[in-house]
Amino acid sequence: MGCGFAALGLGVKALCPPPVPDASRKGAKNAKEGSGPWRLFLIYAALIFCVSSIPGGWLGMPELLLDEKFIPLSLRENPDKYAHALAYAVFGWLGLRALMFGSALPPGKAAIAAFLISAVYGATDEWHQYFVPDRYCDVNDWLADCAGAFLMILLLVPWYRKKRVMTGK
Repeated sequence: MGCGFAALGLGVKALCPPPVPDASRKGAKNAKEGSGPWRLFLIYAALIFCVSSIPGGWLGMPELLLDEKFIPLSLRENPDKYAHALAYAVFGWLGLRALMFGSALPPGKAAIAAFLISAVYGATDEWHQYFVPDRYCDVNDWLADCAGAFLMILLLVPWYRKKRVMTGK
């Protein structure tokens, strides 16, 4: 397929850009693989937003899980902070994975970026909760978000470095 000038028979081929070849199957496959980690990360971010939009306080845990036989006292007294840390540990992991395998950042830069993204998203999530009925913005929740993301990223970076060396990705 040529450009409009050539199609009109104006003989101005020099003005027409060269035709762009169709993307090879391999290139299309690599593009899909690169967007997969980002898709999962964005879906999880949307899930956090949806859960944060539910009016009310603590979403609740089954009474069995709050029984002293199963859960230590510190967790039973304040399960909210542990839930925040766990949610943002997953968020930090998905962010690190997306940055390392979806954009090919080196592990150190990906770790810093993943933590900063997690911290900023956690802050905006807390701000968002300020506007949700019977929810509130709590700096301690944000600190739990940051702690969860930081610890997960800290644990995973050495493993991802090793994986990259072994697989060449």
